[in-house]
Amino acid sequence: IKVSLAAINPSDVAFIKGQYGQPRVKGQPAGFEGVGSVAATGGEPYAAGLAGKRVAFATGLSNWGAWADYAVAEAASCIPLLDTVRDEDAAAMIVNPLTALAMFDIVKQDGEKAFIMTAGASQLCKLIAGLAKEEGYRPIVTVRRDEQIPLLKEVGATHVLNEKAADFEATLIEVIKAEQPRIFLDAVTGPLASAIFNAMPKRSRWIVYG
Repeated sequence: IKVSLAAINPSDVAFIKGQYGQPRVKGQPAGFEGVGSVAATGGEPYAAGLAGKRVAFATGLSNWGAWADYAVAEAASCIPLLDTVRDEDAAAMIVNPLTALAMFDIVKQDGEKAFIMTAGASQLCKLIAGLAKEEGYRPIVTVRRDEQIPLLKEVGATHVLNEKAADFEATLIEVIKAEQPRIFLDAVTGPLASAIFNAMPKRSRWIVYG
């Protein structure tokens, strides 16, 4: 794939630091996803049908990353794109969006309409909040700055709590008591996460990711 643009995700940063579950290979570039045009393919029919097409792609299986002029990806990890999709959007079409869908599915399986997320200003949490809004769920998210609150409410968060606010813990307890969330999607851990989980109802689930 002739790469047009590649994303930089937190998972990419962890990978180049040697902190990701997938081993690095000397001489092979990093970068888990990007967008570009298929320059060459294997003989499998679906792969051959992608020749010359503009695709969003993930490189996890090939271990040959997107941070290069050319990348290698499995055909099944390529998504043909409409001309109306910008490179800037296509380059980040796989890792965070698919993760958001999978995590929101966990929320839906629980059966409760309210759930909690830390790191609310992250791209992943914004995507999950958007999915929640479309399906009538009520995300409760935490942030570190007041200026992050309006955007999160716009994309779909029902409650946005500034963890630095003086009344954070009191507001948190009040919101949890009213909403009764049982799923906690946590990207930060530590004292904040412990305080949130301790305020949640019995039989709640604390899911740590990152």
